[in-house]
Amino acid sequence: MKRAYEDKYIKIIKFIVDRGTTTHKEIGYMLGVSTKTVSKYLNEVSGIIEQTDLQLSVKPRVGVSIVGEKKSIDQLLDQLNTKHDETIEDREMLVYSQFLISENYLKIQELADELYVSRATMESTLKEVRKKFSEQGVEIKSTRNGLKLAVTENQRRNLMSNVINYYWGGIHITKDQKTELKLNIMMSAVVDNIVDLEILDNVTNVLNHFIECSELKITEYEYQSLAIHLVIAIERIKKDFYIDKPVNTSEIVLENATVLVTLLEQKFLIKIPLYEQQYINIHIAAIEKNTLNSMAETSLDILDLSEQLKIIISDVLSQYHPDEELVKNLLIHLNAAIKRLQFGLNIYNPYTDKICGTFQRSFEVAVALTKSLEQAFFIQLNDDEIAYITLHIQTFFDREPQKKTQVVVVCSSGYGTSKLLEQRIKKIFSKELSIMRVLSLKELQLTEVTEALVISTIPIEYSPVPVIVVTPLMNEVDVERIKRQIGHTRERCYDAFIKLIKDDLLFFSTKEKESQYSVLTTINHKLIEKGYLAEGIVESATNREKLSSTVIGNFAMPHAEVAMTDEPSISIYINPNGVLWGTEKVEIIFFFALNKRIKDSINEVYEFFNELISDYHVIHKLITATTVQEIHEYLKEVNI
Repeated sequence: MKRAYEDKYIKIIKFIVDRGTTTHKEIGYMLGVSTKTVSKYLNEVSGIIEQTDLQLSVKPRVGVSIVGEKKSIDQLLDQLNTKHDETIEDREMLVYSQFLISENYLKIQELADELYVSRATMESTLKEVRKKFSEQGVEIKSTRNGLKLAVTENQRRNLMSNVINYYWGGIHITKDQKTELKLNIMMSAVVDNIVDLEILDNVTNVLNHFIECSELKITEYEYQSLAIHLVIAIERIKKDFYIDKPVNTSEIVLENATVLVTLLEQKFLIKIPLYEQQYINIHIAAIEKNTLNSMAETSLDILDLSEQLKIIISDVLSQYHPDEELVKNLLIHLNAAIKRLQFGLNIYNPYTDKICGTFQRSFEVAVALTKSLEQAFFIQLNDDEIAYITLHIQTFFDREPQKKTQVVVVCSSGYGTSKLLEQRIKKIFSKELSIMRVLSLKELQLTEVTEALVISTIPIEYSPVPVIVVTPLMNEVDVERIKRQIGHTRERCYDAFIKLIKDDLLFFSTKEKESQYSVLTTINHKLIEKGYLAEGIVESATNREKLSSTVIGNFAMPHAEVAMTDEPSISIYINPNGVLWGTEKVEIIFFFALNKRIKDSINEVYEFFNELISDYHVIHKLITATTVQEIHEYLKEVNI
């Protein structure tokens, strides 16, 4: 299959697979082009797909879909997910890697000639490469002889791991002749200018043998992190380049680490210095303390950061009342992660963008926890690390028991009938409804209804909450009527979200070159003016963006701190000309200012928002909106 395709064709293929069946119109909204242009693109897409055993199906009144076995579709996605040449990002990564592997000076024209681009294009590429290195605290020095990276051996290895992660194709399992399962690493051939692919294969074999001997349970991402570290270390040791300084750790060298070192020395006929062994030991210590290998422990006392982490977790997550399982899983994960991060060892997460976009509430909680962890342990967690924490928190939220709808039952047919009705409701709707009171008609007249729903044997006019009229014996029609009422998920989610949308917090702009700071300032002034927020929100939101960008596609969703929010609200800022948000450009900003007052409806708010940002059609419409009325109309189109 051809390796290099334009990004738009890859986006279309992934969009069709994600939707199952879609239309020209939906694809057009997603790309921002006409349906006529979509037809042209689909001709190209069809050519790409025909190189596999799949087919692109385009049928009038049915839609666009990809026809074939699921296995073939998965293989197609794997190939598309493996980074391809001929994109700006790939060119930047190739130049980035050239600086890492070169001990000599590089010249701009020679780089341009090597990649078949103009000098002007290469200068533009170098500008971005310099920025990437600068973000890692490394600088490209310009001299009369050319360009050279000013970097230590430790820094060089960490940066090389970024490149290998970029070209990482994943891990697959094969069976040898003895029917033993073996892990194999898939890697883009482009990476062979960074590491020797033969070394990569041999490292894979050693790790397979090590895992079998040690009986350690290792996650895919721990395997990836360790494999990349070993490949780079062995490559550099063979060239007589060693780590600049010791780890300076009090960790005891583990038996499993010693076993792995011995296997590597035997395989590659090298001597691994003590400093290098200490870094391998850090990886093994993290693996031994991961959730898979530590769940059998009856005590968490073996985790040396346990007490300090408990305090931080309790403080940051107190409002969510974390259960014992969440605390235990976070302790195990974070204890190992912090040790890794203190020595600059990150684990790559291929699903970070998906996690950030799907679990926004959990991601925000993870970011708050991250802030405290960074301050306490003097480490820095990137988005990949935060995404792993997010999964633990989302799992906890998924364990939360679903809230029952509070009900008051009104029956005018006597005590016996009212008890029968009460018992029927409890038996049929035990998981959905909670009966708070059973009232007679007279008692109802003397009390205020605070429950969410009234189930009554007689009609009640002017009720402040919905009323369902049933017969005292609760027949099948009555049951269906109640099911329809409590099953109105979309209405609940829409109502919870729309209550936070205030008309004077909807902003429309067509300014050119608007910045993140100017947008946050505009929203901030209005929120303070209305008494919704405390001072300092711009600085707070900006610092939050530095921890982890809230940009997803063409929108951003910054958050105000809970402690600074007096009145919960969601502001929407629209600029079809784009707003520079960090290093990216967005067209719509959702500013969340939430607090504990909406804790009972927080799940519904985020459920609606998840569906909103997943609906390309509605997002596209919102970006074109110019009035408050249009925004409200478009939000009504969101399906749940």
